[in-house]
Amino acid sequence: MVFKLIVSIILILASYGAGFYFSGGENIALFIDIPTIICVCFVTFLILFASWPLKDMGRAFSAPYSMGATKVELLKSKEFFTSMRKALVWSALVSSLIGFISILRYMSYEPFDAERLGLNFAVAILSVFQAGITVLVLALPFESAARRRLAELES
Repeated sequence: MVFKLIVSIILILASYGAGFYFSGGENIALFIDIPTIICVCFVTFLILFASWPLKDMGRAFSAPYSMGATKVELLKSKEFFTSMRKALVWSALVSSLIGFISILRYMSYEPFDAERLGLNFAVAILSVFQAGITVLVLALPFESAARRRLAELES
């Protein structure tokens, strides 16, 4: 099952990469933005770290794919990934607002700085994009696997 997860994640990312390429994209590095990664991924990790012990965080990733996982471990795993999805959404929202507020602030500067506006707009949009990708390749597959394993235990 872990092999299937890895292959699925690779194929999801490849599908989005193909969409980017066929829509005229030339530089995939445009999607890698350090401020956005900090605001979305690192903040999400800190939110989870504040509310989950590291041991439970690690077990949340392994429980859905462990045949020896207990019902309690699977319930915790499901709840962890539900919390991750919520934290990603809120991190993306706040990061996007930071980008849009910066855009509005810099629009009034003289001389007009299109490069600065473009960078802030990229932060706003990439925040949502990176959160969405993280949900699609991490939170949803693990949460779904935990739910499926719970259903198997209950039947």
